[in-house]
Amino acid sequence: MKRIAIVTFGVLALGTSPAAAQDTVQTVRDLYEAAAYEDALAAVKRMQSERPQREVEQYRLFSLFALGRTDEAQKAMEALISSDPVFVLDPVETPPRVQQAFRETRMRLLPDVARSMYLGARGALDRKDRAEAIEGFERLVALIDA
Repeated sequence: MKRIAIVTFGVLALGTSPAAAQDTVQTVRDLYEAAAYEDALAAVKRMQSERPQREVEQYRLFSLFALGRTDEAQKAMEALISSDPVFVLDPVETPPRVQQAFRETRMRLLPDVARSMYLGARGALDRKDRAEAIEGFERLVALIDA
């Protein structure tokens, strides 16, 4: 509660409203740590229109879990894993139940993601697009190594 007051005071002292304040990863992190989960989700939503970031998506996932919105959290995990299959959550910052759910979702999705990556790289090879094929196979090997 104290952190919410500090964040709110800081925003008001700058003469801007919370919605108009420039959202950063630190802002989202501070809101999440202050248990202002709805505000953190709103900040993430504003940031998504600019450019999606893995770290920001991570806090969206944390906030959804904290609010008990597990269906939305599951979809967020799936999107995060599909967009970057090598990404793993930081165990120091991640609550254990979120980490477990992410691990289970990742293990469930990785075979399909790897198959899709292989087919994409193989298609590039068949089209004789050597650069794209090499890049695709390198990403696939990195996923397998991870």
